[in-house]
Amino acid sequence: MFGSLETTLDLLPSFSSPFLGLELLPWGRRGRPIGVPTQVVMRALGQFLHGCLGWAPPWVNHEQEMYFSTWIDWETSCRYPYVTGTSVIGIKYKDGVLMAADTGGSYGSTLRYKSVERIKPIGKHSLLGASGEISDFQELLRYLDELILYDNMWDDGNSLGPKEIHNYLTRVMYNRRNKFNPLWNSLVLGGVKNGQKYLGVVTMLGAHFEDKHVATGFGNHLAVPILRSEWKEDMNFEEAVKLLEKCLLVLLYRDRSSINKFQIAKITEEGATIYPAYSLKTFWGFSAFQNPAKCAEGTW
Repeated sequence: MFGSLETTLDLLPSFSSPFLGLELLPWGRRGRPIGVPTQVVMRALGQFLHGCLGWAPPWVNHEQEMYFSTWIDWETSCRYPYVTGTSVIGIKYKDGVLMAADTGGSYGSTLRYKSVERIKPIGKHSLLGASGEISDFQELLRYLDELILYDNMWDDGNSLGPKEIHNYLTRVMYNRRNKFNPLWNSLVLGGVKNGQKYLGVVTMLGAHFEDKHVATGFGNHLAVPILRSEWKEDMNFEEAVKLLEKCLLVLLYRDRSSINKFQIAKITEEGATIYPAYSLKTFWGFSAFQNPAKCAEGTW
């Protein structure tokens, strides 16, 4: 059907134009985005010519234009994370689930916002914490507000629990990933319902799992080893908070995006509580901090 037109397109140089709506995709040496059918590229090229010259090639029809125009909404999509939050840590303890995160929002490597709350209650039984793009987290909260409102409208005496919310978030993240328009977040979902504690993670690609203690971002590398060695299932609230503060302190020392302003939240059978932000006492007198170049071997 496409014949010589397909050959002609393959001879085009490697390029990426916002008019084609394909700038998010990796382009091969033959001028075609990797993993995208030639027909999709032909439709994009047809739209480009129609927009610039007012002329639509014969292989572009109204149905194809409608299909491609709804493929990705470029006006509302987040093409790259700009304002981001760092690690979120969650653990189970004796009475429920605890979650902790700092309140920094970084514009690239610049700390732009210092009071970003990244832990929110969801319904009656759940807490949600997010690292990654702040605007995408706000979009997720809008989705969840609509979900909780719809559930409450039934007024049947039942409400969505943490497991249902976790499954919903998994499908949303996986759906957006498949549309090449992911939500740039890693999520921690914790909750308690009918005496059952629940703690899970959802990545930006839709991968998900449950565990007794979890972390996102840099916390995967620095906080999880501490949790594995010191976490106990029968920890009371004070012991659990102390363990979280130890993890947060390590992240403050080692993660450049972390700031010394933290929030801790808990969810129990009685409901969710998010405590005011506070700072931890720090100590920078370590010799490695004072003279990091000492005994450091290198060629400079």
